[in-house]
Amino acid sequence: MKRKLLLGTTLLASTLVYSQNPDLSKWANKSVHTNSKQSVVAVQKSNLDLAGEHLKKSAQFQYGALGCAVASTAMFITSSLIEDEFKIDKSTGEPKKKSNGTKDALVIGGCATLLTGVILELYSIEYKLKAGKCISLHASSNGGSLTLKF
Repeated sequence: MKRKLLLGTTLLASTLVYSQNPDLSKWANKSVHTNSKQSVVAVQKSNLDLAGEHLKKSAQFQYGALGCAVASTAMFITSSLIEDEFKIDKSTGEPKKKSNGTKDALVIGGCATLLTGVILELYSIEYKLKAGKCISLHASSNGGSLTLKF
């Protein structure tokens, strides 16, 4: 059970890290190559391109937040499935809880993962608001229109 939990947690963590990788777009666009003989001229991005980048970052942060929510839920459920052992103290006759710390570690890990998910979701909202400042859509009687904000 512990090996499966450790394997699942490791797989989930590596998936989250991979989804946040900024070099992912470089690997996806293999057709873009640079030669050392050619000079590259930096062109300022348009507001439409900037809005697209902000929405892409927002989606990546939101996927990370979703993964953190799933991992946190799994940790909380697993901690609830671990049964506590009780021993009776011979001198006082009172039951005492025997714990190896696994349940507490899962609860603390679940809280930390949940907090990370909330922070990622806040970043996602921030990037969506930034994208909304770059471009806006309007509906009129003649149809829709697109407005770039400067």
